[in-house]
Amino acid sequence: MVTEALSVRDLSHSFGDLPVISDISLTVAAGEFVSIVGPSGSGKSTLFHLIGGLLTPAKGEISVNGVKARRGMIGYMPQQPALMPWRTIEANVVLSQEIRGKADRMQAREWLARVGLDGFARSYPHQLSGGMQQRVAFLRALLSDQPLLCLDEPFSALDAMTRLEMHRWLLDIWEANRRAVLFVTHNIEEALLLSDTVYVFSRRPATILEKVTVPFDRPRRDDVVDDPAFVKLRRRLTDLLTGAPR
Repeated sequence: MVTEALSVRDLSHSFGDLPVISDISLTVAAGEFVSIVGPSGSGKSTLFHLIGGLLTPAKGEISVNGVKARRGMIGYMPQQPALMPWRTIEANVVLSQEIRGKADRMQAREWLARVGLDGFARSYPHQLSGGMQQRVAFLRALLSDQPLLCLDEPFSALDAMTRLEMHRWLLDIWEANRRAVLFVTHNIEEALLLSDTVYVFSRRPATILEKVTVPFDRPRRDDVVDDPAFVKLRRRLTDLLTGAPR
């Protein structure tokens, strides 16, 4: 039985003479929510491209669900929703399934209702708010039925209130589904609120400064951010990223 949805071993990659990632090793267990935080330009998105099979690593190994990583093995949600403007919401949700030849529109409608978008199946992306579009993009990744979901700063473009709403929504969906998630963010509080494990990346070329196990119980409440232990852990990660003395 495969217990690791993702295994990255001794991974390095460069673009020409520019080293981007250096000897990265990390894992995402089945059903685990893992986040990566790091400075801008530290190679986090490049790591996703390597995991997704869009790039071939210069060194190291990547396996998804026990198989060498290649294209089409992950569910991917980018920073922007990237919905097809000429397709209905329902058609956008089933796009990844459609590519694989097994679109289930009834399932899509059921999920749209579950995430508060009942009645929007025949609408188009421009008719939805930013937060609603992000829900559609997440459903598209979720219904791809891949063992690993890679979410690349999906909430960074949202306003603060919508972002908080999306945190609550994502946690509810994840708690009910328990898919393995690798989540990239610049926001330390977001990473700690959502995750079981957080990897802290250095500046480019990215190395892992620390692997942090998040100790707070699930289901995780919004007010955990006020817990003194949460505040202390947030400060610790902030100091790691800024290079402040510890």
